[in-house]
Amino acid sequence: MAVTRNAGRPSAPAALGRRNPGRSSRAASRSSKRPFYHETTDTDGDDDSASSSAASEPDEPDVADLDISPPQSGNASRRQRQAASSSRSAAGNAHNPADGKPAASAAKNSKYRVRKRTSPPLSPVKKRKLSPEREEKQATFIPDWRDPRISFECWSDIFHYAARMTARMTTSPDDLAAGWLVHAATTCRAFAEPALTALYHCPVIKHSLKAKRLSSLLGKPPTDTFCNYRAKVETLLIDIHIVPHGALRHLIQPLPRLTELIIYTPLDQPPYRQLDRSIRWHYPSDIFRALEPSIPLPDGSVEKPFPTCLKSWEWSGRLVGGYVSTLDSIVEIHQTPSFSKLTKLALTNFQVPSLSNLHQVPATEEGELQTYHEDGIVIDAVAKAILQLENLDHLIFESSTVMNDRLLPLLPGNLGHLELINCWEIKSEDLAQFLRTHAANLRTLSLLHNQSLDLAFLTDLAETCPNLRELHMNLSYYRHHDTINDSGPMYDQALLPDQVPTWPSTLRVINVENVRYWSVEAAGVFFQSLLDSAGKLPDLRHLGVKTMLNIPWQARATMRQEWRDKLEKVFLRPFTPPSVSTTLRRSPAVKTAEKTDRKEKKAPHGPSAPPSRRSGRIIAHDQDLDSGGVGSNKSLRQQQSSRPSYRDPDTDEDEEETSASESDNVSESADEGQHEWTVQGMCNTVNIFVDNQKVVEQQFGMDDFLDEEVESEEEWDGDYEDDDDVVVF
Repeated sequence: MAVTRNAGRPSAPAALGRRNPGRSSRAASRSSKRPFYHETTDTDGDDDSASSSAASEPDEPDVADLDISPPQSGNASRRQRQAASSSRSAAGNAHNPADGKPAASAAKNSKYRVRKRTSPPLSPVKKRKLSPEREEKQATFIPDWRDPRISFECWSDIFHYAARMTARMTTSPDDLAAGWLVHAATTCRAFAEPALTALYHCPVIKHSLKAKRLSSLLGKPPTDTFCNYRAKVETLLIDIHIVPHGALRHLIQPLPRLTELIIYTPLDQPPYRQLDRSIRWHYPSDIFRALEPSIPLPDGSVEKPFPTCLKSWEWSGRLVGGYVSTLDSIVEIHQTPSFSKLTKLALTNFQVPSLSNLHQVPATEEGELQTYHEDGIVIDAVAKAILQLENLDHLIFESSTVMNDRLLPLLPGNLGHLELINCWEIKSEDLAQFLRTHAANLRTLSLLHNQSLDLAFLTDLAETCPNLRELHMNLSYYRHHDTINDSGPMYDQALLPDQVPTWPSTLRVINVENVRYWSVEAAGVFFQSLLDSAGKLPDLRHLGVKTMLNIPWQARATMRQEWRDKLEKVFLRPFTPPSVSTTLRRSPAVKTAEKTDRKEKKAPHGPSAPPSRRSGRIIAHDQDLDSGGVGSNKSLRQQQSSRPSYRDPDTDEDEEETSASESDNVSESADEGQHEWTVQGMCNTVNIFVDNQKVVEQQFGMDDFLDEEVESEEEWDGDYEDDDDVVVF
């Protein structure tokens, strides 16, 4: 008898007659997957009844019928089919007019007789059995994401962090995974608004069409949209080459919670070789009028009754002109309500007049005095504009010659974060003098790509910056011209052997990269100063030093291994494996251990009781699985390290593994006998890199020379057989 998917199921009206028809959808889908075995007979009558039964069954229901069908087991379905078959047989016998016998005698006919189920025999008989119903797997524990204890702000932070981490693994670390946030917003209604909040916190505008769509969306009243998109935008980055001039006012005006507004041009960004290129775009008046309160509507309502108070703004000297005609106009703008509360200010591409008048002013004493006076006017105007901001905490100068020894003393003395990027007029002596008088409250000092700045100011850093927490330095530089390699340092030595750095006790991050032009002795003094100050740096959590030394590779590998071992021994935090609990349920290892404990309690205790070896092996195996097989991998590494290797080293790091690793035990024992340092042991990252690799603007790696998988051809696996005939002349 052929059994269809609907065998043994009630019809749709019968299912709807139940009290809980909606509870049967998931159970019905599970029962439909179980096989049904129908007991066949060796008579033709059974075949006929089976065919008639199959013909009388209803057709396969649609999706709605499947969702509401009640759950049934295989035995119940078989009983229903047998009952239906017997009822149809009885009805046929009752209406049979062959000989006028009653229906009871007609039931004896073999053609209409239904085989009765006999009692099971005493002797075992081989027959097909239904497989027992599998135990339902334990459902995965899913927390209640709609718990009111999880606030809206918490969800927004979760999505913002997840989108940042997703973009870091795929694209740029500064971008957000916008596609992932859109997918998360459309997954669940409870996730929609938190995901959109993270997405619109800083909307990415990559083309002019998106700028127009964003301005159109922000122009709609909040009552006509899914949520209030205007209140979600807090940071706006506008590229003047992408966003149309007419869309600026529509983008800025409806944003009452806008705190950071950056209007920039890619010409001011690395590699900084188009700083003198002039463009026709200048700051329009629409930008500053859009920050003011909105005009009342005809009905008397006001969409934005208060001005937009910015916290972060960036000025570009290239864009000064038009509405912002001179630096004095910047002073007036800083006094307006929209700019008076600025805490972060960036000044990019502000040059002194003497830089552009090198060939116009005669090289005489009067010409030099005139140039000095003109430069002083610009420097004083910039300082005056900065001093208008009483709440300023973070000041950035990028690619500006106005940042020199004359402007440093004029800066405010309450700065918490000073950032100098590609300012080639800054020297170590001038910076040290500024820090002595203006760095009492300085917490973060970022010095990146300053071509004239060396490390000499570190000698009294502990005195000049007593509250410094983060120190970031990058001594790689950019070329001024495409055809000339003029990216070298403008100093002879980065640090002399007699210049010992001192470190403030409040430091948390020390990151110094691409140090060059110093001797081995000076580098040793630098590293030794860190070891000597280990006991005075309790808050240090990140230590990174990358330096280049042009010495033989054997000496360089030995020096790298020596100082890396010392600094890691003193500063690196001991590794403790994280907890294996990735769910709110108990791990299998804990459950196995509890079962073993219960068995041991039930087992008789005495000298004759053997130890439970099997349970011990199971627990040990579970622990190895939870820890990722650390012990086995470690033993394998030890076995592999004991074998001799004849491979030629490719880099200094490979040479370090072959040559310097042989003397690890000897050097460690010698260091322990010579000197005992104070072990700080609180740094999560200790990265010491010593090499002779040339510092360039863009460092290429192996991934830059690999073809994409789509472009790669099939691997050659041998000679191709040529079946063509060979013609010999």
